[in-house]
Amino acid sequence: MLMRFAILLPTIRDVAGAAIAALFASCDVEFDLFVLRDFMGRGEGHIAAYNAALKMLDAGRHDFVVKMDDDILLKRGWQGAVLGAFERVAMLGVCGLDVSGTDAGHEYMVRGMPGGTMNQMKRYGETEFIEVVEGNVGGVFIVSPTWLVLEVGKMPAPGGVKYPYYGDAWFCHAVKRRGYRTGYIRTANPPELVVYDDPAGYWDEKMADKATAEPFIKQILTGQV
Repeated sequence: MLMRFAILLPTIRDVAGAAIAALFASCDVEFDLFVLRDFMGRGEGHIAAYNAALKMLDAGRHDFVVKMDDDILLKRGWQGAVLGAFERVAMLGVCGLDVSGTDAGHEYMVRGMPGGTMNQMKRYGETEFIEVVEGNVGGVFIVSPTWLVLEVGKMPAPGGVKYPYYGDAWFCHAVKRRGYRTGYIRTANPPELVVYDDPAGYWDEKMADKATAEPFIKQILTGQV
């Protein structure tokens, strides 16, 4: 059975070419790439781009949706590992890739795990799975079945927020409320995370949006917004 991925790549940077080049070099399964271009200060923002992209997804064409950031460099073999994980791990709803091989990657992963410690790895056949029962998988790279992404639907934007620091937590919570599991898988060739110089005003806008969204976080994560 032929499989196909829809890959959503939101970016505000002019250096996303490295992530895109790594993506094309890493893929051996059919995919459609949607680059969700935005510009600080004059774009509609991450949330609007993501919600617009949902309209481009086709559950009849795309088996899985990948949402990836422009600071992850994928390596060959990730698609097979993801497909194997969804076959072997019962009720898997969100799959991330283990990037814990570096200090930055380890810190990134445990940020979404209670207690700030790495969860234990479990093996399901050839799949090594690090489940995140509480907390959330980090949004630098997450994969879910297309039908599930469409069922969860639009990302909330209370108060006109553009750049949601809560986006990965919101999605993982929505998936877990539906009875599905979330976690990371280990791949033979782990991806790399890269650090860019952020555009002027980037953190100012993010912090302003964080302050706006903060009073709504409980409602967002429980699906009331």
